[in-house]
Amino acid sequence: MSFFDWIGGNSSLFLAIAALVGALVGFSKEIREWLVWLRSREEKRPPKRQRRWPVIAISLLLIVGVIVFFSIRRTLPPVPVIFPQHEPATSSQPSTLGQGVAIQEFAVVAKARPQDWRVDILTATSINVREGNTLVFTPSGQWSVGAGLVGPSGKEGWCECVIAERAGAGFRGFLGALIGRIGQHGQPFLIGVGRTIRAGESGVLFLGANDNMGPCDGVSRGSCFLDNTGEMSVRVEVK
Repeated sequence: MSFFDWIGGNSSLFLAIAALVGALVGFSKEIREWLVWLRSREEKRPPKRQRRWPVIAISLLLIVGVIVFFSIRRTLPPVPVIFPQHEPATSSQPSTLGQGVAIQEFAVVAKARPQDWRVDILTATSINVREGNTLVFTPSGQWSVGAGLVGPSGKEGWCECVIAERAGAGFRGFLGALIGRIGQHGQPFLIGVGRTIRAGESGVLFLGANDNMGPCDGVSRGSCFLDNTGEMSVRVEVK
């Protein structure tokens, strides 16, 4: 406790002392006259006192009122200050942007090698897309599709990839680039280092690598996915 806190806590005591001192000062003349009377013993009654009691009485009433006010104030509980509470945002609840547009954020993993390339060359995620949704992809990481490590944009070259363009007698595409698909029978699309698309159909989102569809084993198309390794982290915003 500081010195000023101690003074504040004993304000009533200091006010009482001040009232006593004020009363002594106010009646000082009367006290001196009574002392003279006691010494002289010659008069039968004390000297006539001046009527200063109204001023003194009002002063005492003011001091007593101040003491009572501070005493009552100290007994009252403090008034609590209530601040508005803001609910923290959590990843399990969709956030909002603009005029009531809900945004859901997902962090998924895209694998270069599918679980069974004979069934599907891409891997399903936990994201269910509705027709008309806007999807924003932000990938990161590297993987290998048999030609060294590549990033989400892949490596441009000659390949009969899932997504490729005919160039003369062959095909050219971005080997190892990140690609996606909506639904089991949807059209694959290139994602690369990042892309924003508008879903034209509903279904589960699939992700994977843009690899060669030629028969690397000399027999089965899609067998080139067998030597793929690694995975990429993909942040997907759905709104």
